[in-house]
Amino acid sequence: MYDRTLGAPWELYKKTSIPNTASQAYQIWKNATDADPKLKGIIEKLPHVVFSTRAHTNSATSPEGVIVYMRTSDGNDSLAWINRKGESATQSQLAILHAAVCNSREPAYRKAARTT
Repeated sequence: MYDRTLGAPWELYKKTSIPNTASQAYQIWKNATDADPKLKGIIEKLPHVVFSTRAHTNSATSPEGVIVYMRTSDGNDSLAWINRKGESATQSQLAILHAAVCNSREPAYRKAARTT
């Protein structure tokens, strides 16, 4: 997720009272495209599934791992944050959304080698 105005992912959480993940995701989109209207066209042209890797500073509450978007067979959207041990890092959809927030200058990194 992109938000040009944020210095750190949790800043949005601190600054908003939007209660649900879908509303917050929309607000991140709106803030980004309002700040840089060219992004709207760029983002809309992306394929439905995009793989990306970026830097992450690990901590006890923000472990190394992967964030995955999925749609269930019932059509429900969900996010998952899985740590290196294959365990769920959190079940909070908002925490996962905020962990994914970055700005347009965030460099992408090569996908890490699989360590099984």
